[in-house]
Amino acid sequence: VKKAAASIILNASQETRPRPISSSLRNCSAAAKVTALKVKGGLTGALLELLAPWIERKLSGEVGPALCGTLKPLVDANLTRLIRTTTALASTCAMKARRRNERDLQQAGAASRSDLLDWRTPRVTA
Repeated sequence: VKKAAASIILNASQETRPRPISSSLRNCSAAAKVTALKVKGGLTGALLELLAPWIERKLSGEVGPALCGTLKPLVDANLTRLIRTTTALASTCAMKARRRNERDLQQAGAASRSDLLDWRTPRVTA
């Protein structure tokens, strides 16, 4: 792949302090260049070898879009799953802290309340 670019959009909840709830790959573009294509084998191989530069150009034009087409569902599904799992683990951890000791919860910044989680910065505000 010669050059690739993409942006990932995080869709946020509608809470007081929005948290990411899903992701989506947007504006994906990739350019690939297939070079040094070698074809072996008898008369057919010799004919295809003559067409190798044309085949390389055709393949180069197809690889980039195929890469983005493959990458989009992976980002959309897997990153969204990671976001939801992380949020669930943070909530579970905070709820266990609440059950164990109210003071632990206060020290954790009341992290069990999703409206107190600030996902834009790596901290929990109380």
